[in-house]
Amino acid sequence: MPIPGLAEHGVGFKTLPEAIWLRNRVLAQLDTASETEDAEERRTALGFVFVGAGFAGIEAIGELEDFARAALATYPPGIANDMRWVMVEATDRILPELDRALATYAADRLRERGIQIRTDTRLVSIEDGTVRLSDGSSIAAATVVWTAGVRPSPLASASGLPVDDRGRVRVDRTLRVEGIDGLWAAGDVAAVPDPHAPSGYSPPTAQHALRQAKTLAENIRGFPAWFLHRTYHLIYMPTLGRKVRIALDWTVALLFPRDIAQLGSLEHPRDSFRRSAGS
Repeated sequence: MPIPGLAEHGVGFKTLPEAIWLRNRVLAQLDTASETEDAEERRTALGFVFVGAGFAGIEAIGELEDFARAALATYPPGIANDMRWVMVEATDRILPELDRALATYAADRLRERGIQIRTDTRLVSIEDGTVRLSDGSSIAAATVVWTAGVRPSPLASASGLPVDDRGRVRVDRTLRVEGIDGLWAAGDVAAVPDPHAPSGYSPPTAQHALRQAKTLAENIRGFPAWFLHRTYHLIYMPTLGRKVRIALDWTVALLFPRDIAQLGSLEHPRDSFRRSAGS
């Protein structure tokens, strides 16, 4: 992403720390706007630009705008007039993963809420609170969120697996990797055929990944294989006490979902984005 100012001023929307930072950022910008007497500073503080109108970008801007609107009830009147939410998309429409009619419906609902949508437009640079776009316009905005360029892990390509032009592992409708027996793939890293999707492949969303994972597990694992796998590992665990604790933990996991949240990098939420944007 060789865009001047992006690594220094932008933030992603991929990790939980980034999402929490953005939530806090909205409130902090409302505080700034309510305290300043400078009209230009207030407009900049209340400018929010999102780049990339896929699932992640549309969900992010829609949710945060709704959150900000609810928070306005606790701030002085008049701030809402300076708030500006802008979605920038390089292609000719938002939500390319959806049918065009559904994408148009979503765009209309966003515009009704005052969210601007700039299609066929690219981010050119970010400098001193000013976002410059390829259509020649400039937006005063202190917050820029990058939600474009969703890519699968490079591990698939680096491993020599058959991949498509986007780096996703090519699989058939049973999730079997093309040309390799005994190898399967699912989720964002896999190009799973879907005749009902506009692109012909399942979009990279959690809903599709969960369904694929369930199907894949039923295809290749099943309860007998799972039980044998767990028993094998349990036998080789040292000490009786540890075996009992592990067995109890696995038993509880059968009944309740695990806590999979990771909060260790809240203090530096933009580090991974800076590394990616600067590469």
